[in-house]
Amino acid sequence: SIVANVRQLVHGLEKVSAFEEILLVADLSRPPGGKLLRQFAETDRDAYKRALDTIRDERLVDRIIEFDPVAPDFEITTSSINAKYFGLQGCLGTHSESLSTYASCFFGFDNVKTPIVLCVDSD
Repeated sequence: SIVANVRQLVHGLEKVSAFEEILLVADLSRPPGGKLLRQFAETDRDAYKRALDTIRDERLVDRIIEFDPVAPDFEITTSSINAKYFGLQGCLGTHSESLSTYASCFFGFDNVKTPIVLCVDSD
């Protein structure tokens, strides 16, 4: 589960070094067609949101930001990311043609407050 994966990453890395901030980017976006790259099971949005609550409750991370298509500013955020990083005006893409996510990574980078970033995938 994402809780176990985040717990393992945070506890394992914190033994080696202390981080100024641990930011979790929760990517709730889906590529056209809805299937994720290397998707092994059906996704359960409600269970995922409950897992994020557990991560918050356990204080495993300092902040959780959600890259969420139902957020009121999602289209503005996505369009801004595509314009900033790719020069694409009005583009609402979040995944590559091969279904790899990219927009949520840039969303995370734009929300980092430190000069150095360690980016890992929780699954």
